[in-house]
Amino acid sequence: MEKKNKLIIRDDLPKGALRLLDSGSNEGYPISYDSMKLLEVGYGYTKWEIEVNDNTKNPYGMIHGGVLFMISDNCAGATAATLGHKSVTLNSSINYIKSAKKGKVYATPKVVHNGKSTLVIEVTVVDEDGDVVSTSNFTMFSLGNIDTYKGDEK
Repeated sequence: MEKKNKLIIRDDLPKGALRLLDSGSNEGYPISYDSMKLLEVGYGYTKWEIEVNDNTKNPYGMIHGGVLFMISDNCAGATAATLGHKSVTLNSSINYIKSAKKGKVYATPKVVHNGKSTLVIEVTVVDEDGDVVSTSNFTMFSLGNIDTYKGDEK
């Protein structure tokens, strides 16, 4: 296990995945949440955290559902990258199970299907006590191999 810039890297990963995941940039996100962090990465696995604070809470004092969806979507997309896919979300659903009002929440994936053109990834978000806050399912569409994909060049 290699530790690099506080990011725990558990496996030998595609170079494109490491470039994407270790860029340290929030560029491309609709809203910058500096408190969202990638903690750990391995083949088919990423672990994310976000702090429950005034910037991530809804008017009722609990973490906003959109924040839970965002960290779950990032977890699914980053996990697909560790498997060698440059991907986008094709379909998703989320179930909000329990509110979180303080501390941090953590998102982790379970890869259900890793195909050539689609992936199915389940993401579970838990609070600091390990209680489930949300569960979600993501169908990701693979744009190709993350190390060789050329579609974003102009």
